[in-house]
Amino acid sequence: MATTAMETMVEEYSQVQAPKDLKQKTLAKFASDLGIDSTNLILWSLADQASLDPAHTKMLISVLQNNNDDIRSLLNPKMGEYDRPPLHHAIERKNFPFLDRLIAPQQVASQELSDLSVEIVIALRGKNPEQYSFTCLHASIRAKLPCVVDMVTLCALVEAEESKLRRVAKQIHDDTDKNEKVESIFLMRDIRGNTPLHLVMESLGNGMKRKSTTSGEYVQYDPMQVIDAMEKACDMAALWTAINDAGYSPYKYLLKNIGKVRSDAERPQDFQEQIRAKVFGALNDIPLLKRALYGTRGTYVPMAET
Repeated sequence: MATTAMETMVEEYSQVQAPKDLKQKTLAKFASDLGIDSTNLILWSLADQASLDPAHTKMLISVLQNNNDDIRSLLNPKMGEYDRPPLHHAIERKNFPFLDRLIAPQQVASQELSDLSVEIVIALRGKNPEQYSFTCLHASIRAKLPCVVDMVTLCALVEAEESKLRRVAKQIHDDTDKNEKVESIFLMRDIRGNTPLHLVMESLGNGMKRKSTTSGEYVQYDPMQVIDAMEKACDMAALWTAINDAGYSPYKYLLKNIGKVRSDAERPQDFQEQIRAKVFGALNDIPLLKRALYGTRGTYVPMAET
């Protein structure tokens, strides 16, 4: 049986026996090999790579397994030209190997989520400091990255353990109220009030393929797979009835953008019918259905013509 990309990455993790506290000499060598002055920027520099060779992969896994919060921090931005944390930078650079190895192996079924998994989700929730306008999940959907499904799954797993999410967030941000309810990343907004699901609607019919760096197989950003992953883990009633700043629900936003759908496999109206069925499957309350179908703008948008 062929080895999957996930199995390959999990095997990579198991083969790196990094000490929990990397010696300063080891970290200094990592920094030197990357051509940087500060060990605190090792993750940022790895995120900046066009690709990860085996040495870079081992370095990344070693740092992620390390207990030094300053070294493995996914929140430390590189000040100056970019001023953004490693995850946002890897997404901007479309550094697939970095993102794959960071996110996918954290989903391996276990009884207890690691603090690292929670830290990754906290970093994914962080908004881009350049404009403070979107999370890593928003950015990944806009960029049509194949790892979006893995992001959705990991975020849902961590959000299900809200007390642990609050505890780790408190450790990272001293001003975090450990008793305050955590807003779901799936309801967080970009600068125009769009949730991640709004942006998925915008990307329907516009998938993107790329070759996996681990399995060699072609993987694809598929908006319908992203929605399926959300349905397995989220309160879809809340997601379908979320309204952006223009008064559009996700379904209404799809209708607004239906002319942009480009797909050889399906017609625009096929997507529309599929999404409409999902809305009806998630909601049975008439006022909520109206909100999900029409938003708050009050303008009826007819079904796309055949």
